[in-house]
Amino acid sequence: MLQARTERHPGVPWAFRLFEAIPLAPIWTGVMIAAGVLVVYVIYAYCAGWVEGLQLRGEPFWESPQFGLELLQALLIGYAPMATAYGLRGAVRDLHELRPVLRCSEAEFQTELRELTAFRGESVIIVRALGVALGLMIPLYGPGWPEGQPPPLGDPLLTWAFLRNVLVFGLYASAIDIDITIARRLSHIGERWAEVDLLDPSPLAPFARRGLRSVLLWVILSMLVSLLFLAPWAPDIPILALILLLGLALSALLLPLRGVRSRILETKRTELKHVRSEIRNERDAMLQLDGATTPSDARLANLIAYEARIASVSSWPIDISTLLRFSFYVALGIGSWLGGALVERLLGALLD
Repeated sequence: MLQARTERHPGVPWAFRLFEAIPLAPIWTGVMIAAGVLVVYVIYAYCAGWVEGLQLRGEPFWESPQFGLELLQALLIGYAPMATAYGLRGAVRDLHELRPVLRCSEAEFQTELRELTAFRGESVIIVRALGVALGLMIPLYGPGWPEGQPPPLGDPLLTWAFLRNVLVFGLYASAIDIDITIARRLSHIGERWAEVDLLDPSPLAPFARRGLRSVLLWVILSMLVSLLFLAPWAPDIPILALILLLGLALSALLLPLRGVRSRILETKRTELKHVRSEIRNERDAMLQLDGATTPSDARLANLIAYEARIASVSSWPIDISTLLRFSFYVALGIGSWLGGALVERLLGALLD
């Protein structure tokens, strides 16, 4: 059913179309893409004269830092469309799970569903162009090369670096843009259509699940990227990278929740205004009875208890399990970076 919908919808990203057309889990399709990229690299290496038998640039394949780098880059290339496919599939599933609490007609729901996965226009082109431009600039950064400077223009190694980095940064510029856009659209849907029950916010859980899914996907990416710093010529891992990881993870969790949080706050204000009006009425009625005990006393106590219950409702539909999973994902990401730095320093100490 999802495949039929994407065929009618030209704005759906190519990654979603590809992964829906292939009868495999997205992770295996991503592995196939990575394997294809690695095969292309091996063919290119043979054509460039870098390979003799099982040796790459004078070293066995399995010991060559260059081959390890290319393997990791291939995995990064396969991961980008895989993450996009998982993100889009999850977003469609989340919206269907939210249907019972969305105050919109079926036609309006179908429109929101269609627009959730639509990506077209100048902004998409600009984002991808920026990714491509960054991919062209990175290989010219001297400290990123073992020799401390890039090869001359026209060198096969520099040409390959241009081609590979353009693909990597173009894919991730698109993937990040799609993920942020989906989160913003879900936030808008929550603000516009969500019906809030302050006594039972559990039907709003898909908004939090969307945030957790984004956190997990980007933490896994950060773990892959941290392996790049194990290269002998890689610079020390900056503390700024860890701060950025925490900021991105927190943003990924909260961005889909902003809209529904506004609805919760609005519903909470309305309900508290109503119950406080009732409390004032009951108080005035009780005072007019000159202290006589009446059933109104019990009702006033119940209203006060209800007011406290509503006032204690969190404006963020996040429970303890969500916070624990978020903390676990972030710990994995930070641990991978710190572990990479520790391994790099240990290797450096052993080789010195």
